Amino acid sequence: MSTEQNQVYVQCGRVALITRGKYKNKLCVMVNVMDQNRVLSDVFDPHGKSVKFLGRFLVNFRKIRLTKLFVDGILWNAHSKFVTKKFTESGILKRFQETKFYIEWQKKEKRSKLTD
Repeated sequence: MSTEQNQVYVQCGRVALITRGKYKNKLCVMVNVMDQNRVLSDVFDPHGKSVKFLGRFLVNFRKIRLTKLFVDGILWNAHSKFVTKKFTESGILKRFQETKFYIEWQKKEKRSKLTD
């Protein structure tokens, strides 16, 4: 049984990782839930030291993995510049890069690129 502390909800400002498709392995911040299958998201590149905004796209729920990270102050249909500013101020990129998931993911990527 899961408690309320462990539950993560789909909401404006929630950070998720895109797991499939054109923007695979990118972070997205949810801006608006369009219907029961898709969410309007601002997509960011999680690799590197600075925040790189890639654009605003519709993302299917089947292609994302929700995280516990949340950007405060993101309202319904917020402008991309505002979302990018809040994303940078809250230090989401650094917090994501410090997670156990990200560290293990990078180790796996590094191992897969090694050759004999």
